[in-house]
Amino acid sequence: MTLGSTANGAAPAYRVKLNTVRLNDIDINQVDTLVQEGRLPFSLLDMSILNRAEMRREGEMMVLCDQAVSN
Repeated sequence: MTLGSTANGAAPAYRVKLNTVRLNDIDINQVDTLVQEGRLPFSLLDMSILNRAEMRREGEMMVLCDQAVSN
């Protein structure tokens, strides 16, 4: 176990390597990330995932696109 940085400060987390993270039609492979126990009714994506996708804003919505397709 390690401490992960969150908007609310440091919190206990587990360091893991995910073979594949799939977000709709985007596959991101070999992701080193942290998993935290929590009480949120949804999952949050950390920057190790978000940095590997292209992000753009469409109005009030953030849209993720595959970097390989966007370049």
